[in-house]
Amino acid sequence: MFAKRVITGCWFLWLSIATTSTPSTVAADSATTKQLDKAADAFADRRKTARESTLREFDKLAGLVAANKSLTPGARRDKLDEVAAAKSRFVRNGIFPPDDEYAELELKYWLALNTAFMPLEKAMNQAIDGGDEARDKARSMKASVESLLLGRKKVTDGSLWRGTFDRGGSTIPYHLRIQKVGAGGSFSGHVEDNPGVAGNWAYDVDGQMSGVAIEFVMTRSLRGQFKAVKAQGIVSGDRIIANVTQITTGEMQKGRSTTGLIILQLAK
Repeated sequence: MFAKRVITGCWFLWLSIATTSTPSTVAADSATTKQLDKAADAFADRRKTARESTLREFDKLAGLVAANKSLTPGARRDKLDEVAAAKSRFVRNGIFPPDDEYAELELKYWLALNTAFMPLEKAMNQAIDGGDEARDKARSMKASVESLLLGRKKVTDGSLWRGTFDRGGSTIPYHLRIQKVGAGGSFSGHVEDNPGVAGNWAYDVDGQMSGVAIEFVMTRSLRGQFKAVKAQGIVSGDRIIANVTQITTGEMQKGRSTTGLIILQLAK
């Protein structure tokens, strides 16, 4: 019998597979399955909270547009229609517009969702190591999550992600090349900061993907004066959106750092 459960806008099919098991195995399967269901229900509740918070953010954005007296009546109406369309799209399928204007809102939503996803991922991994019934159910669920919800499968060996780094109003090009991806989501890569400029700064990174989240840190500075770099963000479809904190030699001496937002697109 097929039962359907909605998680993060995606339908997951739960398969009940008849097996020959001992009473102790059946009991273990039952307990693990209940734990898995409990984790899935908790994730659904937290997802609902994150969605409601995001809808309020859309409403706040619409309020700012309506109060913006620098816009002409026609421009204000067009902008309000755009925000309304973006909100409607999010309500329908949980997808944000590709417009960079909504990137920070998208980042905030998915990071909140990823925090909620961690207990479910742990429960799925435990179930996969458990009995037959729970293992099959968890494998089906995990496959659905990773293929339909997460973008991490697009972060592959040799993939190139190009975009911009906005650090306090100063926007520069930013390129991340993934060199090697491990089975557990770890990866190594290389960053070109402000490519195209003679002597641009560059560094190697090591990172980790977990759920929808991605993070990386500088492991070796190749050009420039970076002493430390850390990025924390998400993989959303063909985009990486992340907050990046950089510390240069001069900033370290003064106890300062620079934080900005990178928005990268997977190069075709």
